[in-house]
Amino acid sequence: MVVNQDRTFGTGGGHTNLECAAGKVIRPHSHRAIPRVQNVRAQEVVQVQAGQVILNVYDEGGRHTYSCVLMSGDAVVLLRGGHGFSAIT
Repeated sequence: MVVNQDRTFGTGGGHTNLECAAGKVIRPHSHRAIPRVQNVRAQEVVQVQAGQVILNVYDEGGRHTYSCVLMSGDAVVLLRGGHGFSAIT
């Protein structure tokens, strides 16, 4: 799996490429509040450039709410709560 967090989506963050072998796990996590004019949490855009990954989504209390498989070319916008990934290929 190759994951691309691309600032062209207007996330305001940096550009990060993560290359993950099958079996790699990105532990569930959430983003801290960032003091701004309004108190908002960091958001994340993830696009799978190659391979497949399982996305696990958690509510703000840390309870698992949803899972799905993302494939090459798929993208997801993560706005609130927590999330984690497990590489399939």
